[in-house]
Amino acid sequence: MIDIKRTERLPARIFPLSLSICGLLTLFAALSVFASPPAIAQDVQRIAAVVNDEVISHFDLTNRIRLVISTTNLPNRPETHRRLASQVLRTMIDEHLQMQEAKRLSVRVSKRDLKRTVENLERRNNMKPGQLDIFLANAKIEKSVLMAQLRSRIAWLKLIGRRLARQVGFGEEEINDELRRLEALRSKPHNRVAEIFLSVDSPDQEREVRQSAARLIQQIRSGARFSALAREFSQSTSAAVGGDIGWIAIGELDQTIERALANLQIGQISDPVRTLSGYHILLLRGRRHGESAAADDAVVELRQILIPRPARATADDRKALVAFAQELAPSMNNCGDFEEVAKSIGAKGGGRANRVKVNQVQEELRGIVRSLEIGKPSSPIEVPQGILLMMVCSRTGGSGVTLPDRETIADRLTKARLDLLAQRYLRDLRRSAYLDIRQ
Repeated sequence: MIDIKRTERLPARIFPLSLSICGLLTLFAALSVFASPPAIAQDVQRIAAVVNDEVISHFDLTNRIRLVISTTNLPNRPETHRRLASQVLRTMIDEHLQMQEAKRLSVRVSKRDLKRTVENLERRNNMKPGQLDIFLANAKIEKSVLMAQLRSRIAWLKLIGRRLARQVGFGEEEINDELRRLEALRSKPHNRVAEIFLSVDSPDQEREVRQSAARLIQQIRSGARFSALAREFSQSTSAAVGGDIGWIAIGELDQTIERALANLQIGQISDPVRTLSGYHILLLRGRRHGESAAADDAVVELRQILIPRPARATADDRKALVAFAQELAPSMNNCGDFEEVAKSIGAKGGGRANRVKVNQVQEELRGIVRSLEIGKPSSPIEVPQGILLMMVCSRTGGSGVTLPDRETIADRLTKARLDLLAQRYLRDLRRSAYLDIRQ
């Protein structure tokens, strides 16, 4: 498959660009030849849709359908073209709206952006430089069809990065809350799920979107690749990875989706599932039960502060040290704070992190480490050398599920919020646009 990587580094690593061109080599022989010149002229003149002041011709639509067919393992027959037409046209309308908004806000896609994207396409698919052009020519697909798609996606990502990224913000406590939530879910059964999501922005779209979802399901059950259709049509950021949303603990998703997944066998797809925001097509890729590996097999990133005790410390001295340690705790809300406090009081080792298995920690401290919440300081612990404070910054293994690090969680939170903002942005563009659909 061919995936588009990002063409520039956007804030918080949002929305990796992706486009699939799966299995084209196996379909070259099946692709039809171009229409005769009179038919081409007629298709160029016929209007499929008007998007504000721009026209999508039937010629544009037909060429884009050819590209989609070549990516999805569908038969290149007239009835396939008819079934795909409305779905492909809706995607093209969205791309025109995105490109128009990008132009309005002076977001430009340079030749360098496109060149870098094409190079990434070739590199990720083990193609030699220039091989993509040959590939498209052999498939009788005009390069301009692909380039128009790339241009609109690059422009939209730039626009989202510049206009919406600054609206996304969260604190360390939200990361800590997410870590605690993930920790609580590690022992629960998980489903590995992929999705195709089609939004419903207004009641008058209900029937059309439901029919589109039904057609996609029919195509998948007839042999089309789920991942390729997800990349082409899904309106979720998971489209970039073929709709795969990974391992999800039971109870994390909308209850309607959970019920649909419960009725699926591995490898099956659901009927259209209606939620508040639109229709979901679900593919159950795998199931696993909550695992019960010993918690002491977990590997933790452990930070420690030792407040030394004088050689002849009295009981009052020990109480004073404990009180001092207790005063430090409220200012340590994450591992960065922990390290700063350690440095500020001159603690030995400066609160430096060490990766260690729980079962390698001193036995008298093992239970504390085992039960510590990630990013939360321990209570003061009296040890022979003085008063000890500890913090677990990450924990992997032990329950069979690896917890992500804080940077990964921050990226996930950013992506989720940007995805929601981008969906609303595009919905508003659709609602305010002049659309005349004629095909």
